[in-house]
Amino acid sequence: MEIEIVNRQKRIRLSLKRIKTRTEEILRTLGLKDGSLSIVFTDDYRIRKINREYLGRNAATDVLAFSMIEGKRIGDRHLLGDVVISVDTAARCAGHLKRSIEEELLLYLTHGILHLIGYRDKNQDERKLMEKLQGRILERISQHPRSRV
Repeated sequence: MEIEIVNRQKRIRLSLKRIKTRTEEILRTLGLKDGSLSIVFTDDYRIRKINREYLGRNAATDVLAFSMIEGKRIGDRHLLGDVVISVDTAARCAGHLKRSIEEELLLYLTHGILHLIGYRDKNQDERKLMEKLQGRILERISQHPRSRV
């Protein structure tokens, strides 16, 4: 698996090694053993800028996913795409929902990866399906000994 992780925020200290391990667990749970993707952790300001530039939405958001051909194979790898996560939003939501920032970041990461492989959440049925699958994935990877993100 080729996983590139970039941390472009300074608010929360992140362990890129542990994030890579958790990402590998998510991909294995989805049956993707040879995936390639990038993950960018950023702040609300930058994610808002990306959202406006690429999607025409002038608002900060939790996670953005930019799929590379919906998970099709190129050579011997699935080129999945890019996941961009706002750590500011994760910290704020974690506080409101009484979850840890680690849980919130793993949720966003799982959600973003599901978008990369073709899942959508535009309507209620799609949202329910994604939420159910996210829950199963997070439950499964939480059974592994895990360290904090």
